[in-house]
Amino acid sequence: MINNKILGVRFDNYTIDEFVHLIVQEIKAKKKFRIALSNPEFLLEARKRPELKSYLNSIEFNVADGIGVVYASRLLHGVPLKERITGTDMLPRLIEKSRENGFTFYFLGGKPGIAEKAKQKFLELFDYKGVIGLHHGYFDENLESVIIDEIRNIKPDILMVCLGNPKQEKWIQDNFHLLDAKLIFGNGGALDYYSNNVKRAPIWFQKNGLEWLYRLTQDFTWPRIKRQARLFKFPFLVLAEYGKQGFKKVNRINEVFH
Repeated sequence: MINNKILGVRFDNYTIDEFVHLIVQEIKAKKKFRIALSNPEFLLEARKRPELKSYLNSIEFNVADGIGVVYASRLLHGVPLKERITGTDMLPRLIEKSRENGFTFYFLGGKPGIAEKAKQKFLELFDYKGVIGLHHGYFDENLESVIIDEIRNIKPDILMVCLGNPKQEKWIQDNFHLLDAKLIFGNGGALDYYSNNVKRAPIWFQKNGLEWLYRLTQDFTWPRIKRQARLFKFPFLVLAEYGKQGFKKVNRINEVFH
C-alpha cells in the first residue's frame, strides 16, 4: 500500500476530476460517506486535537486542499499527491454533476442570508434548482435538533456543512448517524465565496499557493494574522518528518550490512 500520510494524517490520491467522478459513483451506489478537504491548517489543528486526527484518518475519503500538502507529499513519499483539490474549486463541478444526475443539496453554515445568496448564485451560474434546504451556521443546541430533523425529513443527497474547521468536522462526527444524506462534508468558507461575501484570490495567488496572503490583505486583523502565522510551522514540521525518515533509512541500511 502506498503511504500518503503527512504529519500522521492519511490522504487519498486523486485529481479533482477523478475525485468528483468518484463522488458521483458513490452517490449513485447509494452509499453513505464523508469526505474532508484538508489543508496545512487542518494538519496543524490535528496535531493538537487527537479527535480531529482520528476523524480524518477514519472517514471514507480525505484529499489535499492546499498546495503545501502536495509539496509535502513530494518530499515525503515516492508517489506524491497528484494535485490539490480545494473545496471552492470542487463545489461548482459537484453542482454541475448534481444537476445532470438529479442530486439534491442542503447548505448548512455561514452568517444569516449567506446560504440563500449561494443558492441563488448556483441557480444563475448552472440553472441548478437542487438546493432543497439551507440554514445559517449560528444555532444553539435547541435549534440544532430542529435542523437535524429537517435534514432527516427532506433527505438531501449531499449535505455541505460550512462551520469552519474543526467545528464542522466535530459536528459531522457527532451527528453522522442521525443524518439522512449520502455525502456529508465540511467546506469551510465555500458559502462565503459563492455568495460574493468574500472575494477569492486572483489566479496567480492560487497557482502559487499564496491564497492565505491574499486573504490576509483582505482581512488584516489580529485574529487573521495569528491564524496565518501558525502556518509557518508547517514546513518545519514536514522537514522534521523527512529528517526522521532519513534516519530510519540509515538505520535500515546499517541493519543490512551489520
